[in-house]
Amino acid sequence: MSDVSSVARGRGILALIGALAGVALWALIDVLPELPQNDRLILALATAAAAFFAPLLVMIGPLPAPRAVLGEAGMAAPLTLLMTTASLRFDTVEGFAETGHPLVALFLAIAVPVPFLIAGLGAPARWWDYAALFTAAWNVLVRATAALIFVGVFWALVYLSDTLL
Repeated sequence: MSDVSSVARGRGILALIGALAGVALWALIDVLPELPQNDRLILALATAAAAFFAPLLVMIGPLPAPRAVLGEAGMAAPLTLLMTTASLRFDTVEGFAETGHPLVALFLAIAVPVPFLIAGLGAPARWWDYAALFTAAWNVLVRATAALIFVGVFWALVYLSDTLL
């Protein structure tokens, strides 16, 4: 019975984090642009949300939730600071984003450290242990691919249902 309760608890944590990520995305898309404010604040919040929630959902399986949250908070804070200060080189955030380089750099800065964090924050292994790092990277790739396929099928069904009805 304890296996069933631990699985249910893990799924509940994933559902809660997914719901928080959805609320953050909704606030960034619908609520914040309507308020008069600084574009750099929106950039900082969008960077923080992207650098925190996306890798956290990948890391929750191999790591316990508290370790994954602390690891991602430690990664998201410097990335948010770096993106915000890098945008100061441009007059507007729009000009900063139009170059395309910041988005690629942010994606790489989010994706590359995730296997190292999983291997380093895992119980017996260290981040430089090749076997643990390879296993973590492979698990991230498989989990992310499966998640993207599932989401793609879901939205394809929604689109087809909308077209049919």
